[in-house]
Amino acid sequence: KNAKLSSKTFKRGAGYISNGAEAREFSELEAAFYQSIQDPQERAEIKFHMQKEWRELFSNFCVSVSQPLDADAWLSSVEEMDRRVSQAKDAARTARRKLMMGYALSQDSQNPAPGVFIDRSAADVPQPQD
Repeated sequence: KNAKLSSKTFKRGAGYISNGAEAREFSELEAAFYQSIQDPQERAEIKFHMQKEWRELFSNFCVSVSQPLDADAWLSSVEEMDRRVSQAKDAARTARRKLMMGYALSQDSQNPAPGVFIDRSAADVPQPQD
């Protein structure tokens, strides 16, 4: 109840990672952290809240350095980026689904169960001889 979880405090220096390689590494680590969460619902929720924190940190930083920020336009651009990512994921999912359905149909047509006709009529199927 009264546990002291951390005695370290951190103070932001530059407000950003100035080294490009370190920024990429940080981004990769963040993505790996999200992927390490097994439950997709939990992963989406944590990612949502982290993005919210980053947006708030960014807007506060802009205010602290007297940088004007058009919040509506900025949020619209963030939403547009999210929409594009979602659209790309949906397109990849649809392509993968089409590929798997094509494979399944080719397997089904090569090994049809008795009484099942795929792109063939009953006359095309050899009838068993009594």
